[in-house]
Amino acid sequence: MKRYFIILFLSAVFMVCSQSFQPLLAQSKASEKKKEKQQKQQKEEVIAPAVVDMPAEKTQEEIDEENALRINQKWWKYLTERISEIQQLHNHISQLDSNTLTKEILEELHIEVNNLKEKVDFKLGNDPLWKENDELDEMRAQFSETHVRTLKKLKYWEEKMVPEKKTNKLIVIGMLLLSIMAIVPVFSQIKSAISTKNAKKQTEKLIRQQQKEAEKQMLLADENNIINIK
Repeated sequence: MKRYFIILFLSAVFMVCSQSFQPLLAQSKASEKKKEKQQKQQKEEVIAPAVVDMPAEKTQEEIDEENALRINQKWWKYLTERISEIQQLHNHISQLDSNTLTKEILEELHIEVNNLKEKVDFKLGNDPLWKENDELDEMRAQFSETHVRTLKKLKYWEEKMVPEKKTNKLIVIGMLLLSIMAIVPVFSQIKSAISTKNAKKQTEKLIRQQQKEAEKQMLLADENNIINIK
């Protein structure tokens, strides 16, 4: 009898529990279906191709402007670097110490300055240049101006290193003597030529006088003969 009541009690408990769990199971299934639906939608969004706005095709004028801009930017960077180099050389040469300066140092600096100028000139002459850009024209002029000022500084140091020439009195005296020795024979020749010329003139004059005198004597002799004949 007791067993019968226990079985009935357990059956009743099981029925109550199963009825209470049914809503929970149904809710769990609905949640799983909703989750599966969301995952399916996410997969479809990932797979679906994204719509991208394609840029409009550029005109030739726009392409030319962009190319010119890139060229100008390249030249701006190049000239900025070269101006900095030549300015550093100018500052270095301006601050040289005359006590430690040598001819070899000046020669090396001269070579460095000229090499930099040749590189810039080669670049300007062989690469495509900018068009209608006042800033780049001014930068090129600035480089050339700094290069000229740098060469002037080098010339200043070169002239300062050359010692002043001291005139040697013996050398001057020797040069004067040589000049005199060279001039004396010339004067002698001139004097001799003048004397010869004067003597020749005197001789010619004397000859003419003698000829006149002889003619006069002949005329007198002829007159005397005429008188004697009469």
